[in-house]
Amino acid sequence: MKKKWLRFGIVGAVLATALVATNDVKADTAIYRLYNPSLKEHLFTADQNEYNVLASRGWSQEGQSWIAPDEGVAVTRLYSKITHKHLYTTDANEIMVLTASGAWTQDAMSFYSGGSIPIYRLYHAGIQTHLLTADTNEYSVLSGAWNPEGIKLYAKLLPGQSTQTVNPFLVGTWTNDLGQSLTVSADGSVVDSYSGATAQVTVKSVSQSGVIEGGVSSGYGIYAIPANVTDPVYSSVDSRDRIIAGQGVQASVADAHPYYRN
Repeated sequence: MKKKWLRFGIVGAVLATALVATNDVKADTAIYRLYNPSLKEHLFTADQNEYNVLASRGWSQEGQSWIAPDEGVAVTRLYSKITHKHLYTTDANEIMVLTASGAWTQDAMSFYSGGSIPIYRLYHAGIQTHLLTADTNEYSVLSGAWNPEGIKLYAKLLPGQSTQTVNPFLVGTWTNDLGQSLTVSADGSVVDSYSGATAQVTVKSVSQSGVIEGGVSSGYGIYAIPANVTDPVYSSVDSRDRIIAGQGVQASVADAHPYYRN
């Protein structure tokens, strides 16, 4: 594994006080998540020292969220002097606009974005806070009170994974209205109850809204669509996660018999 080291400046807010420290951080490492109930903010860091120090200053440790790659697109952490909140972005224009306003300062490039596992971002206007999550269920449940902003980063692995696996959104058993099911395992294998065959799924792309386009080695394509997101085939919206699978486009989404997560 390649090792890269970054100079990392820590700027964390505890109530109205900013914590400032510096440390050297290896880029290919776990990204940790903390929560401050006073600020109502989650903080993400690749710095083990920051993670430990903030635990004694009003922040609750929530463990690892994902594993960042050792190279890729630089993630910049911004800090607001007004709200005492943080923003994580790979968007150079977003960084330029926010820092030019004078309200935001460039905190640090804390890790890299890269891999196939999407990291979603949400924003809550009431508490003026952004949240990052690799958990599609958390993203779906919070959308509504929180404004879903789509995929903003990518991760190499999730905690506990030792090798690259299929996109975690696909993993599980999905059943349609005909009683047929698709069972997707973490290694990418797919069991189709209709044929009884075991095949392999390949992810071709993931859209900003989280729609996954893929193919199955036994000869059909799939679209996996998060709840409340428009599917790219029939332009339909559903309140449940679903998979549209088949060798061709049917007359309507009902004729396609979408598979829903069990």
